[in-house]
Amino acid sequence: MKLLGVEKPVTSSPAKYRGRPPGTVSYVAAYLPGGKGTFMEYARWSDDPKVQTLLQLWDDLGEERQRGQNLDALCQEVGIPGPELVGIVAANAMVHNRHAAAILAAVSVPSIVQTNIDEAKKAEGYLDRKMFLEHTGILPTRGGIAINNQILNASGIMAGSPQEIFHDTIQRGAALARESDEG
Repeated sequence: MKLLGVEKPVTSSPAKYRGRPPGTVSYVAAYLPGGKGTFMEYARWSDDPKVQTLLQLWDDLGEERQRGQNLDALCQEVGIPGPELVGIVAANAMVHNRHAAAILAAVSVPSIVQTNIDEAKKAEGYLDRKMFLEHTGILPTRGGIAINNQILNASGIMAGSPQEIFHDTIQRGAALARESDEG
C-alpha cells in the first residue's frame, strides 16, 4: 500500500507496528518522507500554544534523543490530543504544499504552453489545438457559457473576493439567460 507516496506494508498484526498503532502520531509520522522530523517541521507552522510547547520540548531533546522519542508520549506530556496534532499538521501540510504546487505549476506554464503549441501545430494535433483554443476562449465550449476568470480578473472586469466573483458570475449568467429568453 502507498501512503503519502511512500511504500509501506499493510499488516493486521499489532506486533508489526513496532509501537506505532494505526491512528497514532508516531504511526502517521512514520509514513512521511523524513519521518518525525518532517512531521514536526509542518507543526512549526502552527501558532497553537500547546504545539509551540511541544516543539520546544522536541527541540530541547536534541537530534539523537529525537530519533527514539515517541511523539504520542510527547503529546501527552503537553496535553495535546494526538488526533488534534495530526489535524493541525495535516492542515499545515495542505496549505504549504498547495502553495508550493502553485509555484511549481506557475513557473512551468510557459514551457507547458509552448509544448502545447508545438503539439497543436502537428498534423495529428487536433485535440491539442481544440484544447488550446477552448482554453484561451477563442473556441466556444459545448454545454454552455465558459468564462475564463483569469482573463476577466487580469483585465479588471471582475475583482473582489472569490465569493464576490462567484456571486457576480451567477448574476451575469442569469442576466444573459434572461436576455436570450427575451431575444
